[in-house]
Amino acid sequence: MSDARIAGKGSRVVILCGAMYRTVAIAIGFLLLAGLLAAAQQPDPFRSIGPYSPAPPPSAPPKPPSPKPVVTPAPPRPPAAPQASEVRSTAYRNTEARVAVSWDVDQPNGAACVSKAIPDLGIQTAPTNGNVGFAATRAQPAGCPNMIDVMGVYYRPKPGFLGDDQFVYRQQSSGQSFLVTVIVTVVPVPVKSP
Repeated sequence: MSDARIAGKGSRVVILCGAMYRTVAIAIGFLLLAGLLAAAQQPDPFRSIGPYSPAPPPSAPPKPPSPKPVVTPAPPRPPAAPQASEVRSTAYRNTEARVAVSWDVDQPNGAACVSKAIPDLGIQTAPTNGNVGFAATRAQPAGCPNMIDVMGVYYRPKPGFLGDDQFVYRQQSSGQSFLVTVIVTVVPVPVKSP
């Protein structure tokens, strides 16, 4: 065989192979186009489920939902420990005397005092040698330039008693509570000179 013939046959093989490749490529193109058209008519599965999140491994059981925290209200606060103060007073034998006063006032910028409320008083510890009572009255408390409404604390000794007696009362006003200890010295009634 001559070289020309071989070259001629090889050209035909190359041309034939090229045509076959072109036909296969066109067929593949049609299949891809048909697949794309079919996919375009189907809903997008990724749009409906959102971003990808891997499922737990099949062997792991699903986690139970975490319990909601139980909120218990705080117990009410006990009232603040009462503040204590002490008052010393004198009373005459067999005679009732005002031995203390309690008040709740406003005194803006050193002006006249104004009663906010009459305090609520109650006996905490009763006296041993007398009786105690409370009554609204008027008085001029220390630091006030005027008389205001106050709650008076009155003590009456037992008949014939002389000496010291003591009692404690609780005052509540303006949301505050405190204890007041009153020490009363009972003395004889002075004798008037003729």
